[in-house]
Order: sequence, then structure tokens, then C-alpha cells
Amino acid sequence: IPHYKRYPELAAAIDIPLAGGEGTDSFLSAKELIVRKSFDIIQPDATLCGGISQSIAIAEFASLFGVMTIPHCWGGAIALTAALNVVCCIP
Repeated sequence: IPHYKRYPELAAAIDIPLAGGEGTDSFLSAKELIVRKSFDIIQPDATLCGGISQSIAIAEFASLFGVMTIPHCWGGAIALTAALNVVCCIP
């Protein structure tokens, strides 16, 4: 994912939690970012990454690496409802 290429370096260089991943378009893209330690907080958007189930899968995988998940939401009522569903299903 080219627009997150230097995030691992940035995450390692700063003392505050780094959030990102709102543009992630699939579980596999999110997995790569998580494994590379690109963020402290990943923000999958259910409308972009494959839906509610994929957002939950991303959150479950992220938790294995100590990465927090806070869903991203941009759009109308359907996007907000999807994000709320994700929030209700993750710790």
C-alpha cells in the first residue's frame, strides 16, 4: 500500500499512538500494514475494506499484534450503521 509506505518508520519514531488504515481496501492490505507495524491503531472503513465481517476480521487479526481497532466512518447513515455494528462486535 504505497500511501502507507513510511508509516512503520514514523510509528517507531514518535511517542504518541499513530492511527491509520482508513483507506485499506481489503483484509490482505490491512494484514500487511499490521504485520509491518505501521500503526498503533488501525481504522478500517467497512464501506471500503469489504464490509462488516472483514472489518471484524481485521480487528481480530490486529489484536494478535497489540494493535487497537477504531473503525473509520465517512458517509451517510448506512456507513455509520456499518461502523456501529463493527464497534459492537469488537472488544
